[in-house]
Amino acid sequence: MGGDDERERDGIILKKYTSLMSKSKRAVQVLEGIPLYATRGQSADPFVEQAFEMLNELWKLQYQERAALARVKNIKRWEIGEIASCLGQLHLYAYLRRSEHESLWTAYTYYNTVQVRAYFELPPHISQRHVTYIKRKIRFLARYCLVCMYLDKAEDFESNVASIRELVDILSGLSPLEGAEGYHLVVAEGEQVLKALKDSAHISIKRTSVPIGLGDLMLQEAVFCMNQEGCVKLSELPMKMVRFVQSLEVEKGSPKNVNKHTLYRPTTEDLVAHQAAVVASLQPNTSAFLYINANAGPNGIQLCSEEGLTPCDLAFASRKPFMLLLEGSGMEEWYKSDGLCSRGGVPFVAFIDETQELSNYVTNPVLAVSAALKLKNPERDILELQEKLLRVLEAVHEKLLDILYDSKIHPSLTAFLSSPFTGLYITRYLIAAHLHTPTPSIHPSLPDSFFTSPEFIDCMSLATSV
Repeated sequence: MGGDDERERDGIILKKYTSLMSKSKRAVQVLEGIPLYATRGQSADPFVEQAFEMLNELWKLQYQERAALARVKNIKRWEIGEIASCLGQLHLYAYLRRSEHESLWTAYTYYNTVQVRAYFELPPHISQRHVTYIKRKIRFLARYCLVCMYLDKAEDFESNVASIRELVDILSGLSPLEGAEGYHLVVAEGEQVLKALKDSAHISIKRTSVPIGLGDLMLQEAVFCMNQEGCVKLSELPMKMVRFVQSLEVEKGSPKNVNKHTLYRPTTEDLVAHQAAVVASLQPNTSAFLYINANAGPNGIQLCSEEGLTPCDLAFASRKPFMLLLEGSGMEEWYKSDGLCSRGGVPFVAFIDETQELSNYVTNPVLAVSAALKLKNPERDILELQEKLLRVLEAVHEKLLDILYDSKIHPSLTAFLSSPFTGLYITRYLIAAHLHTPTPSIHPSLPDSFFTSPEFIDCMSLATSV
């Protein structure tokens, strides 16, 4: 009788496990089909919560009923790893949708758990029948790498890339590898990203974030769009986007995080639709920031569609407080063509840099200024110099704010100075304008007398004093 009861209970557990697994996969598939720009209302929230509910229950069930599942299903370690990996992927997804930094750390915890517990460990003797398992592990490691990029986990990233390289070599040795170019591309991109991570490994996300204070015009939404060949990236995540996202992180307990949206190689229609949703979501006394890294030609900014992006396509965005940063060739001519300006006194500021260096000053000024000053001193540790430079730049930011507030500048610039993030972007632009040639432009422009004033010259002397 006891045996019959156990078999009946095992059958119930297996049925529940199968049902939860099926529902979890469907919930995640639904989420993947929802455009990012549809999420600033409530459209995606029910599906996010449903996916979390299904996967958390599935994770709990396999943990509590591991013995029963081993009896009736012979559950494998890789299957447990798939559940944990999916939870990590969902938390990363939630971070990208909601900008909740805790979700990013939770994603890292799940991925790290899979790695530490070796859920995807391969047998000592690998043969052709293990190809599917190897590919599964490569997919897991590639997703884990994305989380490491956001968290600046250079050591974990390096270990993952080394594992991917080893697995790709194993696959190539087993048989002609279908899609071999794609696998080798992941390794090559990973090695480029690793160098970028190591370059700033000693500067934590926290140290590069601006202190938060409530201003009159707070930044609510930030959109980062790129369509450049040869950029340092992994899959569809360029390092420039990662640096922008990191520069807008705030500490736990601070005011709400800026909502951050990353668009790699979107169509013109996608970018316009996304920006329209962003502008519609703006609350009173808040602003939006848009970064576009692409090249502009006669037909507009070249995105992933035949029709280019024209200034008129974004004219609606300037009806709300709006800051724009354009990088790429032809951007000056594109901006001057027509359509973008302050409307009815609404704050609007545009930065333009055809050399694509301004974003480095904006997101990581320590490295940008170090490079501009060719900061090398064999008698002193370069890290010590950069730590000092970080403190100097913080002081320069405060001094520049004071100088700007005391100067006769356009009301749009004054309005954006009141926000911690956009105010920081303006002062970092000024440092770039002083150090970088050709000089990036700003609209509305600052008077020439500002750059030749003794106060500004003294401030720049301080910035380069290291």
